[in-house]
Amino acid sequence: MLIKFVEKWEIEREVIEMLGDISIKDQDHFDKLKHFYNKNGWTFELFDKLKIDLGSTTVGRVHKYLR
Repeated sequence: MLIKFVEKWEIEREVIEMLGDISIKDQDHFDKLKHFYNKNGWTFELFDKLKIDLGSTTVGRVHKYLR
């Protein structure tokens, strides 16, 4: 319910798209995260290992166009 609330709130503020980061801390749950985001109309992407900054904990992104 929270994700739908935030999406509606953002649409009311005329936001066009939303982005979020995927953390390495969630590596044991990537399959569940992918299922959750895809089910809610989001794109789930894990970066190619060559694109990951060695000092970063971000390993991917979620994205959704709201319009």
